Amino acid sequence: MTWASVLTTISNGTLYALACLGGWGSGLLRVVVWPLLRLVYTILLSLLLPWQLLGRFEAMLSFIVTAVLAGAILGLAIHLITTRTIDALYRWVESIWNPASRRRGGGSRGRRLLEAVKGAPSYSPSHSVSSDEDIMEWYDRQDQSPQNDGTIVEEEEESS
Repeated sequence: MTWASVLTTISNGTLYALACLGGWGSGLLRVVVWPLLRLVYTILLSLLLPWQLLGRFEAMLSFIVTAVLAGAILGLAIHLITTRTIDALYRWVESIWNPASRRRGGGSRGRRLLEAVKGAPSYSPSHSVSSDEDIMEWYDRQDQSPQNDGTIVEEEEESS
């Protein structure tokens, strides 16, 4: 039975040394790794803080974003619809109050613009010296040409 006590002594000595080495290793890891893990945890927590705040106010933020988007879309739609409607009404009233524009070309704004561009001076490089004079001449001709705005006040003044 002496062999059993010898084996027990050897195994206890070996296991004790391994236990001491494991304890020191664990202490060393705790001293070195634990502050590093704490630092990583703090950095992750600070990086995720905005998402935590967003999660807390998610319902309110989704309501505000939805309201802003709906307001922008509806405002743009109303603006475009009213602009088109007012432009159409303006053309209709202009055609009623200015019958000369109907005879001249159906009140087409594109046709009147084309006629004005045809009468405008050219901007070729050969006319670079006198282009300012040509432009001023053209503007003077436009100012001298009779314009019938067709307003009610002017028609009443002309008839009196």
